[in-house]
Amino acid sequence: MSKEGQAQQIKPAEVAKQIKRLLKELSEPRADVARLDELRRIFTQLNDVGELTFPKTTTTTSTTKSGSRSVAAKWSTFLHKSHDTMISQLCERVKLGRHASIRCLWGVIAGSPKGLSSSSYRYVNAELLEKWMCAMTSQESTEMDKGMTNMVDNELLRPYRDIQFYSLGVITKLATSVYNDDGDSDDDDDDDEK
Repeated sequence: MSKEGQAQQIKPAEVAKQIKRLLKELSEPRADVARLDELRRIFTQLNDVGELTFPKTTTTTSTTKSGSRSVAAKWSTFLHKSHDTMISQLCERVKLGRHASIRCLWGVIAGSPKGLSSSSYRYVNAELLEKWMCAMTSQESTEMDKGMTNMVDNELLRPYRDIQFYSLGVITKLATSVYNDDGDSDDDDDDDEK
């Protein structure tokens, strides 16, 4: 089916209701990851038909008098806020060491590529990769279990060169941030005490 055919099938009001319903967290872990995976599928479909794009595109409503532009801007804002909420929920579950949430977040990373307006190529969204890595390094345990290490290595890092490339960039960025913050955080604590 063409993108136009898929876009015609998407009914924003129905999709918005479904997204709002699925953003409500569940206490049972399996049901919760199924909920998040369903959200991932919805956002991937919206990305595929061009409804949800990365990087976030800003639509200025003041430059146009068209009401449809305002509706489009509100729709885009809703989608991006909802997507961010889903990412936050997934990162919280990754911090808890839930393997299914890690796989679901990989699906989000794969389904939310960045693109340039001047190019038809799309590439890994390094911001999402960074959020995943931050969540992985913020896990409560001091050591990652062997099953998780193998899963990350065999299912994500090893098979995909672009993931390897962008992961190294994110690791460098995080390491630099930690290195630079180490000296600053001590000074900030001293200033707060004065």
